Amino acid sequence: MSREDRVTALSAPDDFWTLLTTLTLSPAQVSSPEKRVRLRGAIRARQLLEERGGCLTAQEIAQSLGISRQGVNQRRLAGTLLGLPDGRRFLYPRCQLNAGGTAILPGLAQTLNTLGDVDPWTKFVFLVSGQDALDGVAPIDALTGGSVEPALRAARLHGTQDAV
Repeated sequence: MSREDRVTALSAPDDFWTLLTTLTLSPAQVSSPEKRVRLRGAIRARQLLEERGGCLTAQEIAQSLGISRQGVNQRRLAGTLLGLPDGRRFLYPRCQLNAGGTAILPGLAQTLNTLGDVDPWTKFVFLVSGQDALDGVAPIDALTGGSVEPALRAARLHGTQDAV
């Protein structure tokens, strides 16, 4: 790895990004094309998370919502709050809260549940990516604007041939 690439990797914001940057800059370290695709997907998902305001820890979101950490966990398990697995903890995207950060967006729980049993990172990418069913608007933006039914319609179409 060149000196310039090492400097780039070591200037990443945290250990996770340092690892991903190192692997990206040293493709020989990633043995298969499938692993390289997964790596690029993980990098893009983390970029989307940062672009959408970052995340909160369980303790931070509990304080914002005025509930206990157990309440946060119960909501995550019930599918009414999106928690993204990150090692032994969960990250809670800030974008799922209202502008004041004091409440979960109306319609978020129904949208998450409509998506079914897909993994949380896939749900997150769906929420923050423009959807054809919403004329290119991201479902999280529709929910932020109070448009619950269009976001639910996009979630119902997600993964179906009708979505094309």
